Amino acid sequence: MDSVAFTKALLLNRAWQQSHDNAYQGLLVEMFILKNRVDAGFGNWRQVIQRADSIAGNLPCPVRDLPSDYDPLFRRLLSEIDSIYDGTRNDEMTRVQGFKTTDKGSLFPTVVHGLYYADLSKPLTPFLKDKILADPTNHKRIATVGSLTVFS
Repeated sequence: MDSVAFTKALLLNRAWQQSHDNAYQGLLVEMFILKNRVDAGFGNWRQVIQRADSIAGNLPCPVRDLPSDYDPLFRRLLSEIDSIYDGTRNDEMTRVQGFKTTDKGSLFPTVVHGLYYADLSKPLTPFLKDKILADPTNHKRIATVGSLTVFS
């Protein structure tokens, strides 16, 4: 095993350990958010995965058993991991098209990246309440995927 394969395994495990309430899409949101954080300079893949709980939106789920090789949800995630890791899979869940206004009033297109998410119907972390929800100017709600709300 090389270091990239190890990092992909960590990413897959991180997604697997999240709530399965939103099934496949919810687990993809976790992986895309982590990818967005890497792209935004939060750190390298391993640093971002290791620090994910410190900036999570919801309290941690109970630890899940490792998946069976035959679990259909696990197999779907396994088939997506390479393209999420290398950025070749199109992210239509946590990256949205937007527009910004220049000083002269002109609009220009931009892409807004989701960096945080939470199921707002479940207990929230102090981080999400104090840093994200309390600052809607800098952390806009940009998407909803199932019961998950994605913030910039």
